[in-house]
Amino acid sequence: MDFRVGPQTKLQIEIICRELRAKQLNNEAFIYAKLIQLIELSLEKVGQEQTKEQHDKRIAVNARNLLALYIEDEGQSASLKRLETDLKLDSDTISRSYKRYFGTTLSDLREELLLEKAKEYLRAGHTATETAYALNYSYIYSFSRFFKTQAGISVSEYIQRLRSGEE
Repeated sequence: MDFRVGPQTKLQIEIICRELRAKQLNNEAFIYAKLIQLIELSLEKVGQEQTKEQHDKRIAVNARNLLALYIEDEGQSASLKRLETDLKLDSDTISRSYKRYFGTTLSDLREELLLEKAKEYLRAGHTATETAYALNYSYIYSFSRFFKTQAGISVSEYIQRLRSGEE
């Protein structure tokens, strides 16, 4: 695993290199001791990176799960801002961790979850109007525009595909 070379790592490597003397390179015990120092340093740094990665993963997974629950409960009214309160972290930290772990933004996830919820309602036989109101849209037009932008087809085309068995 790669790790960043910070001031501490750089200094330790410089000290090890300064201690190298031509005569000592023939001494196996000296070489093994220096190699062990480097291995211990790398183990420490890899451990630090893994801990940071696990922390980011935990934040990202919690954000994803909470956002899915918000969409389930509030539909399009679900706010990303609410994650700050529930996770007790600032939005930049949450967004950065999510992007680092999942490779996409929380806004993209929100749209994806909302679209999937809309499709779920439509597959269950709800009309476009019923689906729009179930997802807290005030106007059917707003829901239709969202659906077409995200799905690439209109709500009526989607319903037609459902009826013909294409979807």
